[in-house]
Amino acid sequence: MVHEGPPGEITYSWNPIVGCLHNCVYCWSRKYAARLASRGIEPYRSHGFNPTFVAERLRQRLPDKGFIFVSDMGDMWGCYDEETEVLTYNGWKKFNEVTYDDLVACLDPNNNRVIYCKPTRIVKYWYEGKMVRVKSNFVDLLVTPDHNLYVAVRTTSRGGRGVNFGDFSLVRAESCLGKRIKFRSDFPNWEGYEVDEIAGVPVDIFMKFLGYYLAEDEVLIINNEMRIKVAKKNTSPQYKDALETIKAVAESRGKNFCAYGDGITIYGDRELIEYLQKLGHGDEKHIPPELKNLSKRLLNIMLEAYINGDGNRSSGNCKRAYTTSKRLADDIQEVALKCGYASIVRKRGRKRDKNIGGEIVARGRDHYEVTISRRNKMPEVGQARNIGATNKLGIKTRCYVGYEDYRGYVYCLEVPTHIIYVRRNGKPVWCGNSWVPRDWIEGVLRVVRSKPRARFLFLTKNPARYLEFIDEFSGNVVLGATIETNRDYGLSRAPPPRERYEAMRRLNWRWKVVVIEPILDFDMELIDWLYEIKPCVVYVGYDNYGNRLPEPKLAKTEILLEALADITDLRPKTIRRAWYEGAGSRMQR
Repeated sequence: MVHEGPPGEITYSWNPIVGCLHNCVYCWSRKYAARLASRGIEPYRSHGFNPTFVAERLRQRLPDKGFIFVSDMGDMWGCYDEETEVLTYNGWKKFNEVTYDDLVACLDPNNNRVIYCKPTRIVKYWYEGKMVRVKSNFVDLLVTPDHNLYVAVRTTSRGGRGVNFGDFSLVRAESCLGKRIKFRSDFPNWEGYEVDEIAGVPVDIFMKFLGYYLAEDEVLIINNEMRIKVAKKNTSPQYKDALETIKAVAESRGKNFCAYGDGITIYGDRELIEYLQKLGHGDEKHIPPELKNLSKRLLNIMLEAYINGDGNRSSGNCKRAYTTSKRLADDIQEVALKCGYASIVRKRGRKRDKNIGGEIVARGRDHYEVTISRRNKMPEVGQARNIGATNKLGIKTRCYVGYEDYRGYVYCLEVPTHIIYVRRNGKPVWCGNSWVPRDWIEGVLRVVRSKPRARFLFLTKNPARYLEFIDEFSGNVVLGATIETNRDYGLSRAPPPRERYEAMRRLNWRWKVVVIEPILDFDMELIDWLYEIKPCVVYVGYDNYGNRLPEPKLAKTEILLEALADITDLRPKTIRRAWYEGAGSRMQR
């Protein structure tokens, strides 16, 4: 059905993401749940209300006619706490260190591969309230309740026997409370790239040498003679392998070497020393990105050599690497993940010395342990299960799934696949980003298409999202954006007004609406914006809740209304004097 002319007045409100906007039972129970949570009671643990997007919301009976207001389509901004890190091409970074030039590790669920993408948006805002904490031996997350977790939720098999899990999908954190869920910590199908040689040495030999060097390195300059020494006692089981590796490196570069009782030394190779010095020394050692992104085969050669040099193998499935460099520990974890292992970094604290296989490491310094295992690549989090696992393993980790109070900044970013690799306290998992998933919106659009005689007003503060779905909107859709001003006051976590204007200007759609409510003080540029957007309807109104916002004077708003009346269907709402102008009449136009 083709609709002619601008839409009429709104006759119904529908919020398919978190509930409708009128005072129905759904909204009442959501408010009641919030009241319980403010008193420290967790209503979601007791089969109470669960405000999550479910199929039942889409089956809500909607009228066949009228003008239906649809909200929250693209405005969800669930975030992580300040301690959470995200994996980038250059290694692990706190969210406040990430820039738009960083390449962020993303999971493409369609082909189960890791890709690196630049963030399309970086989110930061102040948050005070309840956060959802997920903590076990292998998972540690602290996120806002509306944040999307990438998990599989437990289902019960027929007859109530056995434990099955559904497919992995994005699920709101608060809807996971009290449930048994499964995360992904693997780094699937890493390919990387191959090279023939590094620093003039065949690549396989160099990667093994690099593993030994990072574990046991020492660069010496004695009487202007430069030496590279790998400390390895001749009584060590790995001494022969290290000797053969270093011999091959020296011969490849045409240099002399000598084996001693406490190590093996290459003499006079200034070029190789300059290369190795770029990798740092002691507590500053690290693996550069160009090496961490080599093929899985080459990374595995380096990893095994490092464990031979400064680690141990406790079983066929578990190994550990040690270092005093926090940066190197993070890099070893990344390498292990790309080699197909699960891996956790733990800080073991300052000790007088640490004896590993007869070798002394971490003399009087903090040291880090990188646990590497073929198991636990899909860790399950369920209260009873993980408490039992903790007791069995003897690890003093309290397992917890629930709410925690939080006061501070929260962060996130957006990427095309909506799934990023994060970690907290050294425990990495795949998790969602700040976004309403595409399949949720597509489900709403299917309902909209099934009601061709009704008209639907979508309203968002993130209209750039409309551009993704322009080919899926039906003719009964009106696309709206809230643009309160042309100035960026930083009062909300929404995109800046200029970005919203640019998106609406680019949007090639006949029926567009702009909502200037609550209106904020503006420049006359705002009028130019509206001329360029060409909306069929504009709503204008002042704040109704006494928030003392930076409002324009009434006379200035009257100029805006007069300018808009000639170009669009102007629909004023609450028009009054600004709060700082003193008592004035409130007018409903």
